[in-house]
Amino acid sequence: MKKLPGAIPCWGLGIFSLLLIFSSSVRSSAASEPVRLEPVVVTSTRVEEPAGEVTDSVTIILPEDIEVGAAPLVIDELRRVPGVQVQRSGTIGEQTIVRFRGSEKNHCLILYNGIRLNSAYDRVGDLGDFVALSLDRVEVVRGTFSALYGSDAIGGVINIIPLPGRSLRESGEQKLRVSLMAEGGSMSTLRESLNVVSRGDIHSLSVGASRIDTAGQNERDGFFGNFASASGKILVPGGGEVGVSAVFSNSEKEVYLDVPLSLYIQNMVLTLVRDSNYSVSRETVLAGLTFRQPLADLAELSFNGSALWGSLDFNNPTDPGWPDYNVSEISTARRSAGLLFQLKPVEQNAVLVGAEYSEEEAEENMETNLPTGGMGPIEEFFIEGKRFERALFIEDRTKIGGVFFLNAGVRFDYSSDVPGGDVFISPRGSAAAVLQDWGTKIRGGVGRGYRTPSVNERFFPMKGNPALEPEEAWSYEAGVEQEFERYGIVMNATFFYLDFQNVVGMVPGEVQLQNAEEARSFGIEAGVSCRPLEWLSLRAGYTFDDAEKKTMIMTAPGVFEERWVDFFWRPAHSLSASIEAGPVSGLRVRLTGEYQGEYHEPHDITDEPYDYLDPDGNIIGGDNPGFTLFNLYSEYRIPYRVSPLESVSVFMRLENVFNADYYELKGYPSPGISAYGGLRLNI
Repeated sequence: MKKLPGAIPCWGLGIFSLLLIFSSSVRSSAASEPVRLEPVVVTSTRVEEPAGEVTDSVTIILPEDIEVGAAPLVIDELRRVPGVQVQRSGTIGEQTIVRFRGSEKNHCLILYNGIRLNSAYDRVGDLGDFVALSLDRVEVVRGTFSALYGSDAIGGVINIIPLPGRSLRESGEQKLRVSLMAEGGSMSTLRESLNVVSRGDIHSLSVGASRIDTAGQNERDGFFGNFASASGKILVPGGGEVGVSAVFSNSEKEVYLDVPLSLYIQNMVLTLVRDSNYSVSRETVLAGLTFRQPLADLAELSFNGSALWGSLDFNNPTDPGWPDYNVSEISTARRSAGLLFQLKPVEQNAVLVGAEYSEEEAEENMETNLPTGGMGPIEEFFIEGKRFERALFIEDRTKIGGVFFLNAGVRFDYSSDVPGGDVFISPRGSAAAVLQDWGTKIRGGVGRGYRTPSVNERFFPMKGNPALEPEEAWSYEAGVEQEFERYGIVMNATFFYLDFQNVVGMVPGEVQLQNAEEARSFGIEAGVSCRPLEWLSLRAGYTFDDAEKKTMIMTAPGVFEERWVDFFWRPAHSLSASIEAGPVSGLRVRLTGEYQGEYHEPHDITDEPYDYLDPDGNIIGGDNPGFTLFNLYSEYRIPYRVSPLESVSVFMRLENVFNADYYELKGYPSPGISAYGGLRLNI
C-alpha cells in the first residue's frame, strides 16, 4: 500500500516518547491525586449541566470504559449503547454506519468537542477511522435536537469530547502525565499511541498521536490510519477561558470485494467479485476555538469558531473480467462561528440565547462509466454545491424545588439551498421529575427535526434533484429511571416514536430523487446495571425497534401499490451485555456480548430480498439472520514501579471469542476469532 502524506512513522513516536520521559523528571511535585467530579452533560443543552438534572436520554462513555476495552475506535464502544446501531461492511477502516432509533445514517449528528463532523457531501458522519484517543468522555444523546443544532440532528447526537473536557474553573488538579501504548496481534495488526496531558492552575493541555496498521483478513484487505489531536484550555485575566482543539487524520483502505454494475445488468444477479485494485482514502483536518467569559454571577458570554476540511477518494479502475470504472475525488469544507449568551438571574432558572453562521461546500471530480451501466465509455463529471446558513435559537431551563426540571427551546434556520428561502422552525420541549427519596426519575420530551438535502442528492448525475426540500421528523419519548442504591442497581426504560415526512427516495417512473416517502419508527430502549460486589459490575441493554417506510411496491407487472415495508438493515431486536471484574488488585477483565436479530437486506421493487452471488459462486439469499458475538478484554497493572514510570500494564483483546461466522452487511464477511496483546506505560 502506498503511504499517504503526513504519515506518522513508528520510530517518530519512539523518539518523541524518550524526550517526554526526560521532561517528566522535572514535573511539579505539587501533583495531587485525581479529583473525582460529578458527571456533567453538555450536548443536550450546549452548556454543562449535572447529569442528574438532564431531562433527555443520555449515555456517557467514560475514559475508563474505553481504556479497559482497549478500543481502537470510538465506534467500538458505541455498540454497547441502547438505541444506537453500528454497522461496518467488513474489517476496520471500512465505511461504518451509525443510526439512532431506526432513523437513517444521515439523521445522526456527530460532533467533536461541539464541532460538526458530518460531511457536506452526503450529510453523513463516518467514524470508520476515528480513533479513541485523548478523550474525556463521549456523550450519546438520543432524540431530536434540531432545536439546538439545526440540520441532521433527527435521531440523536454523538459528541466526542477530548481532554481536558470540563472547565478549568471546576478543578484545581495539577499533573503531567505521559501515556504510551503498543499493541500487536491477528491480521498482522500493529497499533501505537502516545498521549501527553499537562494540567496546572491556569492551563490544561492534551496532545496525542496514534497509528494503526493491519493486513486485514485476506490478501487485499489492508488498512493504515494516522490520527493526531490536540486540545487545551487556559484561564485569562478577568475569569475568562480560551479553548482550542485540533484533529488531523488520514487513512487508506484496500477494498477487496466489489459489486460490478455491468455484471448485474448482464446476469440480473448482484455478484460479489474479488477486486484487485479498489481502494478508499480519507483525510480530515479540524480546528476549533472557544472563548467563555463570565459576566458577574448572573451571565456568561461565549464565542466559538471552527473550520473542517475533508477529502474522500475512491479509486476503482477497470478489472479483468468486467469493464466498470469509477475514480472519484470528493472534497468538503465547512466554516462556522457562533455566539452564546447565558443569563441566570436566579439559581432556579437559566436562559440561553444563541446565534450561528456557517458556510459549507462540497465538490466531486469523477471519471466513470457507471451511468451507462459500467459498459460504456468513461466520462468525466464535476458536481459542486455551496450553502450558507444563519440561525437563531433560545432555550429556557427551569428548576422547581429540586424536583421538577423543565427545558423548552426553539431554533430558526435559514438555509440558502432550501427552495423558496423558507425559515425552518425547530421547537423542542422536555421535562423530568426527580424523586430523590425513591431514587426515581420520570422524563419525557417532544421535538421537531430536519435535514437539508445533501450535495450528492441535489446534483449527482441523473438522479440528483436541486428542488428537493428538507426531510422532517417529529420525535416523542417517555422514560423512567430507577435506582436501588442499597443494592447498587440502576434500571431505565424509554419508549420512543419518530414520524418522518418528505423522506428522500426514488419513485417508480421518476429518474430523479423525490420527497415522496413517509416513514415511522417506534420502540423501547431498556438498560440495567448492577454492582453486587465492589470489584464486580454487570450491565445490559436491550432495544426493540420497528422501523417502516411507505413506498411503492410492484404487486404485478406494471402495477404498483403504496405499502408500509420494513426499513433495510434495522434489526427489530438487539441486546448487549457485559461483565466487568477486578477480583485481584491491578487486574481488570471485561466480557461483552452483542446480539443482533434478523433484519432486512436491500429488497427489489416487489419487496423481495436481492440474492447475492459470492466470489466462489454460492448464492447468498434472504435477509440477514443476525448474529451473536462475544469479546473478551483484560488488563493487568504490574505491581512494580521504576522511576520515571508511574505504572506498567499489559492487556489483551480477544474478539469474536467463539469464531462466529457472520456479516453485518450481506456478502461482506466480518473477521473470525482475533487476538491482540499490548503494553501500556504511564509516566
